[in-house]
Amino acid sequence: MYKLLLHIGLPKTATTSLQCNVLMPLHEQGRINFLGSSEVPGGLPFFDPFRDVFKRIKAKPLSPDELRRLRPVAEAMLDRRRLNVISKESITSETVYDDGTRRDSLAMLHNLAELFRGDDVTVLISLRSPMDRVLSAYVKGYRWRSTGEGGTYNTIDQFVSELLRHGPDDESWFTFFYNAYLRALARHFDRIKVLLYEDLQHDRPSYFSQLGALLQSDPQDIQRLFLVARRNASVYTRLGKLSPRLTVRQIIREYCPSVSRCYAHCRSMLERIPLLIPLCRRLADIETAVRIEDPYPDEEMLQRLQAHLGLQDDYLTRVHGVSEDKLARYGYLHPAHPRCLSRGNG
Repeated sequence: MYKLLLHIGLPKTATTSLQCNVLMPLHEQGRINFLGSSEVPGGLPFFDPFRDVFKRIKAKPLSPDELRRLRPVAEAMLDRRRLNVISKESITSETVYDDGTRRDSLAMLHNLAELFRGDDVTVLISLRSPMDRVLSAYVKGYRWRSTGEGGTYNTIDQFVSELLRHGPDDESWFTFFYNAYLRALARHFDRIKVLLYEDLQHDRPSYFSQLGALLQSDPQDIQRLFLVARRNASVYTRLGKLSPRLTVRQIIREYCPSVSRCYAHCRSMLERIPLLIPLCRRLADIETAVRIEDPYPDEEMLQRLQAHLGLQDDYLTRVHGVSEDKLARYGYLHPAHPRCLSRGNG
């Protein structure tokens, strides 16, 4: 039996800071066996020893025979003497790969649960207030998906409108519906620990006490490591949120869509020139200093989102012990939640 901590995101909840600032140093000190992903200083290859395992479990539920064959591959990287920590936020983010396959979050949960059946597994998931999560998800990825109409790209209003059309029964969107996702998670794993991203700003002692207990380390030591540097920090403005630094590809998409259309039209001809397409891709992925300010949704749309995504019952408090007071203060609750109604009446 192996002891595992499986950290599954959510995206944009300081996952990179946890991986790079805490988990990688603890691994290098021999205190944990880290099997997640992390940036490595000096431009060295990206640290991601469990990559091949995740490639095999990403798209569909595996059969018992397939899981039996995969187990030795995973087991070869596990350590019986130390806590094995797997940190992969891609488990809770929807992605379509170059080969056309789509990551299936439910399939990944099933495969991970079966792969580690019989081991001592704790799942760690970090939540972020629904409104902030929506804006971060848009800025990070959805904005750059082509609408297919004249080479234009999605606006925040288009993203919110699409989200409002879907519910927790749609697997591509259900990680936005926290109670539904956590109930699905509980069908596969017995021990689930929930952290609130907002505690990093408003209640650090609680946040690092919980994280230290999970990592079997001194909370003050974990806090010192965690706060050594901010990774992928969001920049908020009065009107909205700044995007990450744009690549050359994104600048062309944003400001010169005709160039993108011309490239797509001429690509078959360009492919005849050796190494030209790979060179274009490398140039297109160069990061620049340019950012875009994406505005917040208007007040009416924010209210509709809160009613669509807000927590309506006490599941997080009753089952996972999350403070209802914090959920109210951090903006997680539905307007019709008893806590919100009582506050309004008061």
